[in-house]
Amino acid sequence: MDATIIPYIEQRLNFNFGCYGCRDATDIGPGEVIVGFPIDELPSTVTHMEYLDKKALPHSRDKDALSLFMKQQKGGDGGSCSSL
Repeated sequence: MDATIIPYIEQRLNFNFGCYGCRDATDIGPGEVIVGFPIDELPSTVTHMEYLDKKALPHSRDKDALSLFMKQQKGGDGGSCSSL
């Protein structure tokens, strides 16, 4: 209800982790949340999610920062995180 009623009435984004009953009754995964937002925000939300899908998420999933850290720990130059 928090992710549907609050965005509708207050015209703002809201998210929650889901109560025990909600998580038990649905297939929400351990790393997932419930997000609700006003319909007027749909176009910009989709645009931002598409951007994250193309750049930020794949880059993060590559674990470049971890490999850079490990290289630096072994004494290699490795550069800096901003060079990723």
